[in-house]
Amino acid sequence: MILCIKATRVTGMDAWVEHELAGGTFPDRRLKSRLGRLLGDFGERLGRTLPMAWQEWAGTKAAYRFFDNHRLDDGVILAFERAVMPR
Repeated sequence: MILCIKATRVTGMDAWVEHELAGGTFPDRRLKSRLGRLLGDFGERLGRTLPMAWQEWAGTKAAYRFFDNHRLDDGVILAFERAVMPR
């Protein structure tokens, strides 16, 4: 039997995203997970537009679809941020 293990490297950005997402609630855990991926990916490419940050249509389209989700609005994201910000 051969056991394959995919090695993952945890970066400082990964730790920051994990910390940011740990304290708040979100309408759907899949959206929260997707937000984590977007934060990590976009955080590595600060200052760029979405198309320039992802440089591929699939990633750009996923980001636009996330922000276009009817269950999300500024209030949901700001409430989540307020929940995880230290007082």
